[in-house]
Amino acid sequence: MNKIQKQSPVLVIVLTLVTCGIYGIIWNFKVAKELNDFTGREVIPMWVPIVSYFFGPVMFYFADAAITEIAREKGFEWKSKLVMWVLTWFCLMVGQFIYMFQVQTQLNSLADMQASQGATIVQ
Repeated sequence: MNKIQKQSPVLVIVLTLVTCGIYGIIWNFKVAKELNDFTGREVIPMWVPIVSYFFGPVMFYFADAAITEIAREKGFEWKSKLVMWVLTWFCLMVGQFIYMFQVQTQLNSLADMQASQGATIVQ
């Protein structure tokens, strides 16, 4: 199992804004790879981050499903946030940033879980 990299959720959003969305694309690939590595299988196909550049809710769906599955397997609480992400994406166009903040926060929690199981965290 590869290590999940901890990163500030606020920094993810700032870098995405500063790079006019380019960092957001790279970050979605990182999320897909880290969740795939964490589960040991492809829970987010690598075509999803590409499609999500044009239609964000595709990545929202796959990331939420992957985190929900991991939460169920590992016994921690995660309530699906898919509906909120999609509605705020369509209505307010801030859903992408809410999604990024919440997913990165959850990835950081998974990194902490890995560290408590004896793995090291990459920072």
